[in-house]
Amino acid sequence: MQRMKKRIAVLAAGLTVALMLTGCATNNGSKTAKTSNTSATAVKKTALPSNRTIKNSIMDNKDLQMFYTTLSTDELLGKDTAVYYVYLIQNGKMAALYYPENDKAYPGLYQHMVTFGDIAKLKTPSKILARLKKSYIDTGLTKPNYGSVTWYKKPLKYFIFTDRSGNKTAKSGIEYTVGGETNRLTFQMPAQTTQIYDTYFAGYATTDRYFYTIVPNKHTYYVMDKPNEKGFTVDPKG
Repeated sequence: MQRMKKRIAVLAAGLTVALMLTGCATNNGSKTAKTSNTSATAVKKTALPSNRTIKNSIMDNKDLQMFYTTLSTDELLGKDTAVYYVYLIQNGKMAALYYPENDKAYPGLYQHMVTFGDIAKLKTPSKILARLKKSYIDTGLTKPNYGSVTWYKKPLKYFIFTDRSGNKTAKSGIEYTVGGETNRLTFQMPAQTTQIYDTYFAGYATTDRYFYTIVPNKHTYYVMDKPNEKGFTVDPKG
């Protein structure tokens, strides 16, 4: 009887140790999960904020950004809206592609003008570029051609025009030079974040077209930069 009690005591002690080890393993697993979550959070902190500007999404961002323009501002953005110009921006440099609508100098390119619905489905820059190269002209060459992307040599400049008070932004934009000619993309106001299929677009409106890029979700939107932001020329001449 005494021997039986000892055996039960040993078994109970063993069960207690096993439970303690299981608890430790579970706790270690939780710590690992927390570390993993911390890493994910750290990654999110380095990502672009939900309220985007020229400053944080273009000037200070080293990743490739692709912006797609509409033919006009006459219609609301939708899956059948055609993409006219495509601007690629990275590290202060720009490249651009455009669709040669009614341009007889480029026969055989009218395969199917890319729409925002196409962009929404393709999603990734590599797939989007592969499609665009089939029928969109590279503007960075002396003699524009399709099938390539050529970066403009001169770095981008950024500007802000203020309102009458001089304290608020009325317009902002990007200045670029190609072929010795300087051009401006002037943004009048933010464009409404719009969903097409499961993809969201946000950006700016110019006087005659929208300037959109893909964003993560419906809570991401663009706002105007402030006049005191570094890197902008405020109220430039000309």
